[in-house]
Amino acid sequence: MAKKRKIVDELVRKNVLCPFSTPDGKYWIEVADGETRKVFNPRDNDFLMVLRDLTKKCDGEGLSVGDCKDEIADLEFYAYQHPSERNLAHRIAYNRTENCIYYDADANHGCAYKIDVKGYEEITTPSMVFQQNTTYAAQVAPDTDAEAYELPELVRKHFRFKNEEDRMLFSIYLVTTFLNPLINVPMLILQGEKGSSKSSILRRIERIVDPKSTDVMGAPRSDADLEIRLNNSYFTTLDNLSYISKRTSDLLARAITGGSSSRRQLYSNTKEVSLDLRCVIALNGIGLVATEADLLDRSIVFKLRRIPQSEIRTEKELEETFSEDLPKILGAIFLCISEVFADEEPVTLQKRTRMADWFELAVKVGRIFGMEDDETAKIIWKNHRAVNQQTLGENLIAQCILELMGSEKEYFGSVTDLLGDLCEIAERNAIKSSQLPGQPNVLSRRLNELKSNLEEAGVFFEIKNVGPFRQIHIWKTKKRRKSKN
Repeated sequence: MAKKRKIVDELVRKNVLCPFSTPDGKYWIEVADGETRKVFNPRDNDFLMVLRDLTKKCDGEGLSVGDCKDEIADLEFYAYQHPSERNLAHRIAYNRTENCIYYDADANHGCAYKIDVKGYEEITTPSMVFQQNTTYAAQVAPDTDAEAYELPELVRKHFRFKNEEDRMLFSIYLVTTFLNPLINVPMLILQGEKGSSKSSILRRIERIVDPKSTDVMGAPRSDADLEIRLNNSYFTTLDNLSYISKRTSDLLARAITGGSSSRRQLYSNTKEVSLDLRCVIALNGIGLVATEADLLDRSIVFKLRRIPQSEIRTEKELEETFSEDLPKILGAIFLCISEVFADEEPVTLQKRTRMADWFELAVKVGRIFGMEDDETAKIIWKNHRAVNQQTLGENLIAQCILELMGSEKEYFGSVTDLLGDLCEIAERNAIKSSQLPGQPNVLSRRLNELKSNLEEAGVFFEIKNVGPFRQIHIWKTKKRRKSKN
C-alpha cells in the first residue's frame, strides 16, 4: 500500500492531480492530461475510474477500489489545505480582474474562448475554472468572419416570431444569455399551440448557449430533482409544461436572481451541502404555464404561431441548415459581447424594468443592432406590459379587483369586507368563490404579491391596521387620497 501511496503522491507533485477546495465548501480534483484539464468531484465514480487508470499507467497494476477510497480521503484533505478563491462555473465564467468572459467550448480537447473588449480568441481551458456535468457536449468553433450586426438576420432565418419587434427582442435576449455571470437574465417563456416550433426553438437555443449530449427535457418529478438540474447546468430547459406549482415557481424565481438550496449530506446527521441554483432558464407550453406574479416579473414571453403547412420542413432539413449557420451565430454573439464590454456610454433612461442590470445591457446590445436606446426600451416595456396583462388575466383575485374598481374611483373597508365583495363578484361571473382565498390574511398576502402588477394597470392600494381591523384603501389615481379613519 505504501508503494501505491507514493504513486498518488507523485501524481500530485507533478500536478497531474491537483486537489483544491472552493468557497462553497466543496472538494475537487483537477486532472491534467497534456493540455487538457478536467475537474472531478472526488466522490464521483468517474473520478474513481480516472484514478485507477492513472495509477495503472504508472505501475501496470493500478489501485483497487478499496485502495482508491483511502487515497481519495487523503486527496480531500489535501484539497482542504489548498483553497481556491472562486467557485467553479458551468460553461461560462466571468473574470472580474480582466473584465472578460471565458467560454468552455471543448473540455475534452482543452479548448475555451476568451471574450473581452478587444474581441475573442481561442485559449487553453483555464485551470480550476470550469466543471462539466454528465450531459456536457462540445461546442462548435465560431466563424471568425461573422459580424455582430448579422445576428438578427440569422435569427430571422432560424427562429419564427410573430413580428419584427419580437425578433429584435429575442436577438437581444440571446446575447444576454451569455452574460449571466454578470447579471440576472430573465426567464424565457415560449407560448404557442402545437406545431408552433416551441421545442425546436428551445433545442436551438440550447445548442447555441450550452450544448448537451441529451435532448431538451421536461420538468423533473420533484422540486428536489429540479434543484439538482439547476445546479448542474448553465442553461436549463423545461419542455412542454402544462402547469407550474407555486412552490416550483418560487424555486425558479430564486434561480433567476441567484439563490441556493441546502440538503443534508449523505451519511451525516448535521452537515449540509449547498446547491447553487443560479442559471439561465427557458421553458415552453401551450398556455401561459407561469402564473405567479413574482416569476412573471422576471420573464420574457413570446407568443408563437402555428407553422403553415406550406412552410413545414423535415427535422433533417432544419438540422442541416441550422448546423451550417451555428458557427456564424456563435461568432456574431461573441463579437456582440465584446462590443458590450467596450461600450462605456452610460444608459440614461430613467424608467427601467425590475431586471434593471439586464435592461441596461439589453439597451447596449440594441445599439449594436442599430437601435436607439428608447427604441430598445420601448420593445422591452411592450413585452413587459403584455406579460403583466396576462398575469392579471390569469389571476382571479386581480380580475375581481379590476371589476370592483371598474366603476369606482376608490374603495374603503376591512380586508374581510373586501373578501366578501370579491366572492360576490366571482359568483356573479359563474366562478366558484372557493377559488378565492379562504381567509383575510391570505388575501392580504396575495394582494401584496400582485401590488406592482395592479399598479401598472392603474390600481393602487394600501393596507394598514386600524384598531382591531385591517383596513384596505384602493384607488385608481397615482395621487394618493387621504385615508379615512
